[in-house]
Amino acid sequence: AKKGAVDNTYQAVVWEKLWLNLRNLTSFNLVK
Repeated sequence: AKKGAVDNTYQAVVWEKLWLNLRNLTSFNLVK
């Protein structure tokens, strides 16, 4: 159960990073 919770947390962090990177790229392109 603990490993599953760790995996879920890791996935959430990865998705958050991907979303932030995507949002930064989008705003950067809009400024350009």
